Amino acid sequence: FSPFHRIYTKKGSQEFELKHFYGLRYLMLTFRNVVAELTIENIDFNMIGYPVTETGSFECNDEMLNKIWNTASWTMRCCMLDSYVDRPDREQGQWMGDALVEEEANFYAFGDRNLMRRMLKQCPQSMLPNGYMYGVFPTELSFCILPDYNFTWLIACDKFYTYTGEKELLAEIFPAAVKNFKKFESEAKKTREGLLPNPEGYWLFLDWSPIDKSGLNASYSLWWLLTLQSMQR
Repeated sequence: FSPFHRIYTKKGSQEFELKHFYGLRYLMLTFRNVVAELTIENIDFNMIGYPVTETGSFECNDEMLNKIWNTASWTMRCCMLDSYVDRPDREQGQWMGDALVEEEANFYAFGDRNLMRRMLKQCPQSMLPNGYMYGVFPTELSFCILPDYNFTWLIACDKFYTYTGEKELLAEIFPAAVKNFKKFESEAKKTREGLLPNPEGYWLFLDWSPIDKSGLNASYSLWWLLTLQSMQR
């Protein structure tokens, strides 16, 4: 996915600044129908990001591992805007599943609490009457309801407490977690094995790989088991 912009120039000195920010590694400029001398005086970038302090560090005698740490921490920083985002380009969505991974990476590298605390509070605001939550929030797109991402939300709450010791957040989200659990428990009771069936009509994500998601799916039920353990704690 490569965003592009077309600029129509006129005579004289002029400047152009994008009104929307993008994540990128490379910039390509293409000039068409140039009929007179054209001079580029400057190309520059404004860094957009969430203010963090590098409280964590890593260094060893393997230079490749050092590069991996630096690349990963920089990528993490680029994915922290006004919320955790799945990527700094494209839709820049606050997806629960992505945030679960980003949460731990952040605590190792930066130790910030505010973005994750904000997200964990916002997710229940997307709850449907039946107890499901959206997999990304804010949105009203029905295809963004991902039942398995509901599990990553509660597991992320559990991890947040592990890293911070903040009980206030757990008390605040607990009523929403109970309602959410009742929905999944009612689904599990429909099967003889007590496992979760495919949530027909919703996007069961699990993974981008072409795995079979029909019927009783082991990955889906294992997510449910991990979430039960988090709820128990």
